[in-house]
Amino acid sequence: MPRPALEVAQIFCHHGPDYRKNQRLSPGQHKAMRDIERCRTARLGGHVDVCNQGCGYLAISYNSCRNRHCPKCQSLQQAKWLAERLERLLPTQYFHCYPAPRTQSASLVQPGTRLQPPLCQRLPSSAAVCPGL
Repeated sequence: MPRPALEVAQIFCHHGPDYRKNQRLSPGQHKAMRDIERCRTARLGGHVDVCNQGCGYLAISYNSCRNRHCPKCQSLQQAKWLAERLERLLPTQYFHCYPAPRTQSASLVQPGTRLQPPLCQRLPSSAAVCPGL
């Protein structure tokens, strides 16, 4: 997977100081922003990987913050979760349907009437909007 052109850490590093100055953040929010800014940088330290085959290849690997809000640290966990969900999908098409706006279903409901689930279930299919159909 290619790296994104812009990362959350870059946005936080560039705009974070002004945002913190102008907004009231909880200690947890401050910590999350700080951790994301520092994740996989020299500020958290790191180690050097050396090829043991004698080719002389060196790679610097910086430590991660392991904050649960960090997109870099959670990307592998997110990919695994998504793969597990995709395995459970049935081999069929899925559609998201919702009731049409009030102007289209005005003849079905009187103004000021709360829609209850049973009424929503009785709406004719012509009153539902299904993008992609």
